[in-house]
Amino acid sequence: MKSNIARRAVTLGELARVFVLLPFVALGVNQKGLAQAPTSLSDVVFEYKVYSPLGAHSTLMPNLWLKADGTYVTITDDVYRSGADFGPLDLSAGNWSYIQDSPTTGEILFTETPSSEFRLIYALTFSTPISGTMSNIQGQFYASGTFSIRPSQFGIGASNLSTRTLLTPGAATIAGFVIPGSESRFVLFRAIGPSLAGFGVTNTASGMGITVFNSTGQVGISADWSATSSTTAMYQNLFAMAGAFPVTPEKGDACLVMELPPGSYTVLGSSVAGGNALIEVYFLP
Repeated sequence: MKSNIARRAVTLGELARVFVLLPFVALGVNQKGLAQAPTSLSDVVFEYKVYSPLGAHSTLMPNLWLKADGTYVTITDDVYRSGADFGPLDLSAGNWSYIQDSPTTGEILFTETPSSEFRLIYALTFSTPISGTMSNIQGQFYASGTFSIRPSQFGIGASNLSTRTLLTPGAATIAGFVIPGSESRFVLFRAIGPSLAGFGVTNTASGMGITVFNSTGQVGISADWSATSSTTAMYQNLFAMAGAFPVTPEKGDACLVMELPPGSYTVLGSSVAGGNALIEVYFLP
């Protein structure tokens, strides 16, 4: 966490006192509409949107893969955050646990290591078995919002496809893929040019870019993944999670991560200067 946020455990009593003292009403659901909270979580994707009026902070739909071994990995990140961070994103990767508090409520607790004190607690109120409202308190700050939980799709179906080609300047290499079933998938795209030199490849492409299309048109395009240290760390964690060889933004390779619904897609890997290039598609949770 950033240094201006107190690093301390938060008790349920503290949470209750804050709820009473704060001069606003947290997002909530009608008591008649509450649903059964799960007794346990394992290998799920936790998607959430949080807002804190005290900190002028809004986090837009970050996503975490809560792994069965008690660790979590940030899958997507909001590079437009301002002010202090109230979510676990600064940790990039850490540990988590889940407690069912009542038939309709639970808590997700985040730490840096299994033995460290809880550094963040999300109190969850379930309006359906997989979604609801949430709140957290860290130091003097309070945040509330919504969440949804879905099973991880990691390892289901193909995990990776890649192709290497020799590009002429301004040309693109193209790969197509299909996401089957009814669940969305997180997909990591990489267009590798300069980093191929580390594997003995000569005449490597530069000025790499990625564009993703579906049947209706363009749905995604690569951006500067060195925009923030958080973004860079997130992508490097994704590389390790997918089993991809490491690259750094300084070399000029392109990458993009997207959550895509089932359907057919085409991805273009382009190069400004031309040369040998590798386009990769990794299917994440």
